[in-house]
Amino acid sequence: MRTLFFILPFIFITTGCIKQNTEKSDILTTEDIAKFDSLFNAWEKEIHNNPKAQLSSSTRAYTILPQFKELKAMGKKIIPCIIEQFEKDNNTFFALPLYDELQDNDSLKSHRETSEQDKVSEIVQKFREQEKRKMWEERSEERRVGKECRSRWS
Repeated sequence: MRTLFFILPFIFITTGCIKQNTEKSDILTTEDIAKFDSLFNAWEKEIHNNPKAQLSSSTRAYTILPQFKELKAMGKKIIPCIIEQFEKDNNTFFALPLYDELQDNDSLKSHRETSEQDKVSEIVQKFREQEKRKMWEERSEERRVGKECRSRWS
């Protein structure tokens, strides 16, 4: 079972993924994390055991496997889980097609002609930088509202 740690308002970090309190359909539950972990591990095993996938030089070949389709059906709320897998193991670049299918923000994708591992590093860096910007923006908005309230009270 995973333990939740409170980090900032509305953001929780688990030993599995980041949970952000956003729209209800985008909330990553503990059950979602367990399902993601199970499917992701099964997908990785299938890649290593499936002769067609094993012999392919393209990560696109992995998209025909049933675990890919199930992971994709979970929606973009699993993107933080994919990012965490990228951070944990540089050899999880096989998940790049899954990330690209789910990520609708083009600025958070890699468009460079480079190795899959370099693309993973670039994506992780872009994703983490975006998270930091969002946190600072939320904090700045909280400060602005607080200042307005204090000025009205005085």
